[in-house]
Amino acid sequence: ALSKLSKIIVFYFRRGLYEENIFKKDIETIFLFDLSDESYFRRLIPVIKSAKIIRASLNQYKYSSTKFYVFSLDCLLIAKLAGIKNGVLEVGDLIQNYTSSYFFRLFEKFVLKNIDGLVLTSKEYYNKYYINLINNKKTAFFFIDNKVSDSLTLSRVLKDARLPTNGPIVIGLVGLLRFTSQILRLISFVEGQSGNVLLKVFGDGPCKNILQNHKSNFIKFYGSFKSPEDLYKIYKQIDLNYVVYDPSTLNVRLALPNKLYESAFFGVPIIVSSNTYLSKIVKDWDIGGSVDCSDSEDFNEKMKNFINPKWIKRKRLNCYKVPNSSLIDDQEKIVKNIYYKILK
Repeated sequence: ALSKLSKIIVFYFRRGLYEENIFKKDIETIFLFDLSDESYFRRLIPVIKSAKIIRASLNQYKYSSTKFYVFSLDCLLIAKLAGIKNGVLEVGDLIQNYTSSYFFRLFEKFVLKNIDGLVLTSKEYYNKYYINLINNKKTAFFFIDNKVSDSLTLSRVLKDARLPTNGPIVIGLVGLLRFTSQILRLISFVEGQSGNVLLKVFGDGPCKNILQNHKSNFIKFYGSFKSPEDLYKIYKQIDLNYVVYDPSTLNVRLALPNKLYESAFFGVPIIVSSNTYLSKIVKDWDIGGSVDCSDSEDFNEKMKNFINPKWIKRKRLNCYKVPNSSLIDDQEKIVKNIYYKILK
């Protein structure tokens, strides 16, 4: 979206996940480092080295005015160390370290005084967290939801939706594979249904090995995929979308993940964690159900209700009642506003 408005350079790290997803060829990119999941303090050396690389690159181009658009606090620190004074931070997820540690909250509060704009992917991030951190007039707030790419608009066809038949109900686990106990609870449920339920897994992440080790006639693992290109064929194969995360984290309680919008868009009812903002939206739209993974008996009873073909058909019709305007990505309008207000 920004590349349509301005010259941009993307400095990036690799995490070893979803490497099918690459940058468009007409966007200039500079690779920095491979990063693994580790403490932020152990990333200090890559942070310093990255800042040097960026500073050198910008000096080479001799840009008179450079702004940053960054996607994490450590990337913000890199931009500042590289000498870029102004710009925007986008927060896709609240990091547990920041929200649960007094030291990190103080650090974040200090950092947020030194940015021009903050982009959030859920309004609840502002209502329940950032409103208590930012009390300065400098920082402008913007909201970009994790909606479906507009390139998929023509893929929303009711007759193309998978119809529950007399065969097994197919539960889909799509995306970043994390939250071990929630995945193990699902595996246990599927294995206890004597072939009446299949689990199809499309994704990559920390829990990949668990799912690979449990591959069977009832559990199929397909690995990582390209988004948004592969989403249509994935959602055509499943009856339910399992989006149950660990609600003990503030991020899970407040986030609205892309799976919400994809499920409604493709007509696939969604199963989520109870007592979350996501579960409230799912209930308001009437497109799925919620479960509590801490209670195995309650979990299994609710899941048995959800694999009922009549229940699935009713929720599927409600999915298609959600208008495209609530589901299709409109970020270009917001990015254009950000650009002319802050980045130009």
